[in-house]
Amino acid sequence: VVVQKVVQYLTNAVKANFDAAKADTIFQAAGAVEPAWLATMLQSLETRKLIYQLSEEHENSLLLNYAVQRIASDGHWKEIIEHGGKGALYAACTSYPVFCHILRETLAEVCSDSSVSEFAQVPLVRTFVARTEFCEHAFLYTQLLL
Repeated sequence: VVVQKVVQYLTNAVKANFDAAKADTIFQAAGAVEPAWLATMLQSLETRKLIYQLSEEHENSLLLNYAVQRIASDGHWKEIIEHGGKGALYAACTSYPVFCHILRETLAEVCSDSSVSEFAQVPLVRTFVARTEFCEHAFLYTQLLL
C-alpha cells in the first residue's frame, strides 16, 4: 500500500511538472546514445503508463516519442494499443518499422485465434483501427491490409 501511494505521488508530481522542452533538451544532449536512465524506466509498467499519459499531452516531445517507440520495439506493442491512447500510438506509428511490427503482431494474434469468425469484430483489431484513424498513412495502410 505504501509503495502504491509513493508511486502515485511521484506519477502526479511528474505529470504536474513535466516540461517537454526541457526533457527534449536533456535527451538531445545525450546525442546518439540512449540515456541509461531511460532503459531502467521502461522496465516498469507504471513508468510506461506514465509515458503514455504524458505522450497524450505532449505529442511532439522527442523524448516521449522515442520512449514509446522503444516500448514497442521491446515487445509491449499490445500494451500501447490497449493503454497508450492516441498520443502513444501516434508516436509508435511515426516510425514505419514500429508501426509495421505492431500491425503484424496484431494480425498474427488475431489469425492464430481459431474462434474468430468475423475478423473486423475482434476487439484488438477494432481498437487498433480506431486508434490509427488520426494518422492518415497508418489508417490507410491498415485498411488496405484488412
